[in-house]
Amino acid sequence: MQSLRSGVLSALFLSIFVAVPADASVNGSVSGVVKDLTGALVTQAEVKINNVDTNVSSTVRTNADGVYSFLSLPVGHYRLEVRAPGFQTYVVNDITVNTNDELRFDIPLSVGAVSQSIDVKADAVRVETVNTQLGEVIGGKTMTALPLNGRNYTDLLGLQAGVVPVISATYGNYFGSTQQGNVSISGQRETANGFSVNGSDVDNAVNNGTTVVPNLDSIDEFRIITSNFDAEHGNYSGGHVSVVTKSGTNAFHGDLFEFLRNTDLDARSFFDGPRLTFQQNQFGATLGGPIAKNKLFFFVDYQGTRSNIGQATGQVPVPTLAERTGDFSAVAASQMTGSVVGSYWAGLLAKELGYPVKAGEPYYTPGCTSSSVCVFPNGIIPQSAFSAPAKQLIQYVPTPNLGSNLFVSGANTINTDINLGSGRVDYDSQRWGNISGYYFITNNSAVTPFGTNNTPGFPTADQGQSQQFTLSQTKSFNATTLNELNLAFNRYVFHNYLPLSGFGSLSSFGFNENQPGGIVNAAGAFQGVPNIGFNSFQIGMTGVNYNRYINTPSVTDNFSKVIGKHSLKFGGRYYWTSFYEPMPLVGGNGFFSFNGTETGIDFADFLIGAPTSFVQEGGFNVDNLRNYVGTFAQDSWRVKPNLTINYGLRWDIIQPWYEKYNQTSTFVLGVQSKVYPTAPEGYVFPGDNVPGYGTIPRTIAPTRLGNFAPRIGVAWSPPGSDKFSIRAGFGQFYQNVEGALNIDQTGLAPFDIFYPAPQPVVFPSPYTNRSDGGIHAPFPYDTNNFNWSLALPLSGYPVPPIDQKVPYTIAYNLTLQRQFGTHAVLTVGYIGNQSHHLLVQVANNPSNPQLCLSLSQPSQVAPGSPTCGPFLEQQVFTRADGTVFNSTRGPFGGNFGDNIYFATVANSNYNAAQISLQYNSGPLQFNTSYTFSKSIDDSSNLQDRQPNPLNYRLSRALSTFDITNNFVFSYSYELPFEKLARNHLRVLTNGWQLVGITHLASGFPIQLLETDDHSLLANSGNTDTPDVTSGSLNFKNPRNANVANGIPYFNTSLFSPSPIGYEGTSNKAWFHGPGIANYDMSLLKNTTITERFSLQFRAEFFNIFNHAQFENPNGNITAGPSVFGIINMARAGRIGQLALKLLF
Repeated sequence: MQSLRSGVLSALFLSIFVAVPADASVNGSVSGVVKDLTGALVTQAEVKINNVDTNVSSTVRTNADGVYSFLSLPVGHYRLEVRAPGFQTYVVNDITVNTNDELRFDIPLSVGAVSQSIDVKADAVRVETVNTQLGEVIGGKTMTALPLNGRNYTDLLGLQAGVVPVISATYGNYFGSTQQGNVSISGQRETANGFSVNGSDVDNAVNNGTTVVPNLDSIDEFRIITSNFDAEHGNYSGGHVSVVTKSGTNAFHGDLFEFLRNTDLDARSFFDGPRLTFQQNQFGATLGGPIAKNKLFFFVDYQGTRSNIGQATGQVPVPTLAERTGDFSAVAASQMTGSVVGSYWAGLLAKELGYPVKAGEPYYTPGCTSSSVCVFPNGIIPQSAFSAPAKQLIQYVPTPNLGSNLFVSGANTINTDINLGSGRVDYDSQRWGNISGYYFITNNSAVTPFGTNNTPGFPTADQGQSQQFTLSQTKSFNATTLNELNLAFNRYVFHNYLPLSGFGSLSSFGFNENQPGGIVNAAGAFQGVPNIGFNSFQIGMTGVNYNRYINTPSVTDNFSKVIGKHSLKFGGRYYWTSFYEPMPLVGGNGFFSFNGTETGIDFADFLIGAPTSFVQEGGFNVDNLRNYVGTFAQDSWRVKPNLTINYGLRWDIIQPWYEKYNQTSTFVLGVQSKVYPTAPEGYVFPGDNVPGYGTIPRTIAPTRLGNFAPRIGVAWSPPGSDKFSIRAGFGQFYQNVEGALNIDQTGLAPFDIFYPAPQPVVFPSPYTNRSDGGIHAPFPYDTNNFNWSLALPLSGYPVPPIDQKVPYTIAYNLTLQRQFGTHAVLTVGYIGNQSHHLLVQVANNPSNPQLCLSLSQPSQVAPGSPTCGPFLEQQVFTRADGTVFNSTRGPFGGNFGDNIYFATVANSNYNAAQISLQYNSGPLQFNTSYTFSKSIDDSSNLQDRQPNPLNYRLSRALSTFDITNNFVFSYSYELPFEKLARNHLRVLTNGWQLVGITHLASGFPIQLLETDDHSLLANSGNTDTPDVTSGSLNFKNPRNANVANGIPYFNTSLFSPSPIGYEGTSNKAWFHGPGIANYDMSLLKNTTITERFSLQFRAEFFNIFNHAQFENPNGNITAGPSVFGIINMARAGRIGQLALKLLF
């Protein structure tokens, strides 16, 4: 920690006393060279720029090189005026300055009287000849015109090339203003982006999305930098999204609005029955204006959302009515292929059935009609063999209502209530410069009927609040020197998955509570139905309830200086994040999974009480902290009038997360803890000493101080032309580690217990070993006098290794831009990057498949010793020659189970061709973007499947967010209906406008997996894949009725379960699912009421043609033929919305 403090102090010294700019700058700049018509430089020319909205102006004079610069101009509309003795005045009108713009206007002065003037108009679009960052600006007019499903600006991120416009993990988020913006930009992870509002970072510490999404009508514009951002940007490697909200002007302005949706305007989704309920009201207002004209301005806004949105299950395979009674005769021959595991379990079955059952006896063989041949003759389980919990909990298992084994429901609704508002004040002073203050707050609540399951019955509630406060000052000392200061405080509170039903004592649901080997209540007030997972559905109370309180104060200081042809910037930023997380419920009632590992059928296992796995955990409070310091130096060097080189160096000090009270740990092979001397060898804590490494810091991994990131970009245009440019860039970008699972280090002994049963258990008494009847009950436990034997084997612990590094990306690009006339710009480019040390979950104590195979047959082990097999690796085995193995795991051995390193070992590679065309002329504006790309990685995010722990390269595959072809077309056209009427009737024909967004894209990769542990790695991270043979995938058209009736999307006959002890031959993701073809359209009618007031009516339709947008099929071969390869979900059908806005 001492080295970190030194680094922080050094960086703060640079950022405060050297005075440097960082992410606080949201303004733009205007510069250029003044010459006469012979090309001679004009020095000491007076250059004045005026904000036409606020009437605030600035004046500078050209230097010895004829250069003028306005280093920091607020977003707005400007007029530029140049005067010099002996020359005519030159005026440039209609200049629009966007956030982070670097505009250049070279001025040609003509000989004449100053009283004479030449007026020109700035082009509506322009080629970038200075700025080498890639990305575009979306203005407020465009934002409020385009149809947006939820009025969320983040839905427009996908308008730009290189942005995957749909989140791969979840296709939508009903919580409109929290945890948004997690999209992949330029092939980077969906958690690799940075977000700022009015210069202050608003990143969500959980997933690096944004916690602040302002009311759409309050946003002036936002810019996405998609690649090669300058050295002033750091701490992320994907894209940077900078939002600027509206400010007041000398005229009062604002609007009132109401957006209305109801079911009558909608169409049903492909797999739904009747149309889902959709009722939503979004209403609000904005108001801005002067407090003191030309000096002090304000802007305030409010938006409320009330919605009831139907939630569909899709087609969920569930047990048939016969199977609910124990009759599996229809599928027993092909699916009831298991055999009895263990003599103890055989005895329990015999007691319930009333006839003998032997260990190893098959549950069923084809044609079996006698209990002397199989356990369940005719494939029928007598109800006397039903476990007590199954008898009580079967009421919560959905019954089929479509065909014999499908459940479909759309009768449940997600109820959402959102209120948000903000206020901004701007003050312009000759003495103090520009001072701006901004405050934002949103309160959200939602109730979802499914909770964490995919079927209704156990609803949960989510509640959240986000706040942002920003105070900034921009002070110009002279024409070439500028300072910017930004102070910010962000607070984010979120309560997620609060259970609303399913409460009751565990004993009332058939469990042997507080009995030897029985379950123990570790959920406190949340005691109730455990979370139970089957191959295709889940029931029970949520297993996880999070309560998060995140506070982030930050300070940034900016300094800019122009010296000759060099525009210098130096920058620094410091923030500190506190992430407090009290967790009253994390698996307190237990997690049970039934995957068919006993009988071969998941629901049959449930009825007889033979879970595949069982996990229970207590809960404890964690208080995580992190510091960050970033500094940089940058120069924009105008080498020639047509050549600019932007280069810089950034230094990022990204401290790993640490727990305030040192309630954290890690694994180091062969080291015995001195902090907790009775802990098992290899399990260590902050303060322990590791030979060759030193003392383990509070952060577990050290804070790396060598993260220097060079950046360079070149912009060149042909001499005498500003209509064509070639730009190239190269840079290194470090990425902070998201807080998600990395800081949810629950269950860490001795602070808590996370206990996944190492052996098969008995459903009513889950601390009883199903094989031999042994009892291992870790609950309750005493933290102050911890009995380590209760927690062994330590399993399910997610911890960082001591050698964790900082993820980084090397990015490069080459783009060509060409302007056609004054209205169109075409951009064609290649964008590529390589990322290293990406964060991923990796099993650090996997089973040895070959050792397990050598212990898998009764002849290979001593009498009475268990045999090894799938999910049976965590046992004590005795070989026939007497050799004893305390499990087959390594290198940490049998005292440890399936534990996880949050290791920085993954890599990725991205290559793309990106094309965009912008057009802006009078009644027609459009933006077209197309991306042809390929993204490959070992793991796509922290929640992705774990890479193979024995060979990471075996997990290299298409990224989860990979889309080969992605085309987006947005447009706005003022319909020429005014010619259809004259005089007063024109009020009916004027003001019609058609706007829309068209999105055509390839699908996401299908994730192929096998969850039967055939690899014998004993890994819960689903690393296994099936075997595959050569042949055509023979994709089916998902709109064909056969697909809807259960025909696989792809040729599933090519795939088969991998042999026991071997990894499957198939890659985990190598082909894509159904594509996207979506059309959103709006018809607008603008009616002028008076000179200051107008009324706008909008009719908006999302997926207007009700084109089915299918989600990917299930890629889990273990789920069986009724699920594997089957598509059973589609995105929403057509949604209609009507709106009315009063603007002034």
